[in-house]
Amino acid sequence: MIKSRIATAAALMVVAGAASAAGASVTATWVSDYDWRGVTQNDESGAFQLGGTYTAESGVYASLWGSTLASGSDVTEIDEIVGYAFGDSAKAVGVDLGINYYSYTNFKDANYGELYAGISHGWFGAKLWWSPDFGGKTNSGSQSEFYLEGNVTAPISDALSFTAHFGYSDGDGIAAVYGGSKHYTDWSAGFAYNIGNFSTFLKYVDGSDNKAFYYPNNSVGSRFVFGVSTTLPWAK
Repeated sequence: MIKSRIATAAALMVVAGAASAAGASVTATWVSDYDWRGVTQNDESGAFQLGGTYTAESGVYASLWGSTLASGSDVTEIDEIVGYAFGDSAKAVGVDLGINYYSYTNFKDANYGELYAGISHGWFGAKLWWSPDFGGKTNSGSQSEFYLEGNVTAPISDALSFTAHFGYSDGDGIAAVYGGSKHYTDWSAGFAYNIGNFSTFLKYVDGSDNKAFYYPNNSVGSRFVFGVSTTLPWAK
């Protein structure tokens, strides 16, 4: 199982490296908990994540992103993303449209796609996600869900920023996958700090209780999450 995760990470590094050679960006991250919309995806056991993105001058972009999941699991998440971003969030409004296809090695029944549309301006960003088939074949029939989120990144100094997030999940797909209510909220607040070519963050995560499908002993509970990442190519 460990060998499977290492092999998947190695494959992601090859693809991401190719993207970097084409003039795109590659980001490697370690997190103490893979927090996804308030729910732990790795049993709070730490996760390695790697992603590569290529963006054309037109604003069209394609990304490949992956993460290890629970310790001892032979399942790895790999997301394929295609989108289109335009506008200038620093001066006016930025817009981001696209689709994210979530796939899971050795657990293909959980594969599904999700559409998204987001706007951003200055410190603030908001995004709406929608899937007609949340959780893929783990559901009995196609059941939809949507997720609405707002995010704030407020600079305190050149290196330090305050971050905040609020999200709301709803739909029959939520109840079918998580086995609880069909809606719940999650939120977080914390700080991000840049050290040279590395970025770190510490945030407090909480939200309304909802049992998680992949790890039924966990819920959307309160916890601190720490992470460190670096993006290539490094700034000179």
